[in-house]
Amino acid sequence: TPDPTEAVRSRPVSPVLLDDKGRMINARLSSKGEWCIPIPLSKMGRWLPKVLVAVEDKRFYDHGGVDFLALGRSAWLNLKHGRVVSGASTISTQLVRLSTPRERTFETKVLEFFGAWKLERALTKDEILEQYLNQAPFGGPIRGVEAASRLYFGKRAEELSLGEAALLVGLLKGPT
Repeated sequence: TPDPTEAVRSRPVSPVLLDDKGRMINARLSSKGEWCIPIPLSKMGRWLPKVLVAVEDKRFYDHGGVDFLALGRSAWLNLKHGRVVSGASTISTQLVRLSTPRERTFETKVLEFFGAWKLERALTKDEILEQYLNQAPFGGPIRGVEAASRLYFGKRAEELSLGEAALLVGLLKGPT
């Protein structure tokens, strides 16, 4: 399977002009027609990374890209109900999916698992979390927590309250 690391690191970003206090003066859409303003994990505030891990991937810091406990639980629930009622995506597999979009099939899921495993060997957990939070879709052409925070709340991601961070993470379940 191809190594997704380069695709993860190369995403078009929005040109942004800030003043000396970090206030946005002007911004333009990226070459993909999206608002994407990447920032370091250290500038994402106290709550966003914590809420994301708690909601999306509780064992993020304990697995190597694939959460086999979640995979087993998901398989059992899906077999029991006779349809897909639960998934086993991790933040790492979701980042692979975001950086290399493919048709959703069983084979694609396997490729995402292998890609997540490779990604975990190339990047630290904090780098994966940072990349995911900078690329995650927050509705329409909004990519990443900084763009979402500025467009929805008119402030930087590091200034978000716990409730605002929870709302943004909730958007990830259904950004449209």
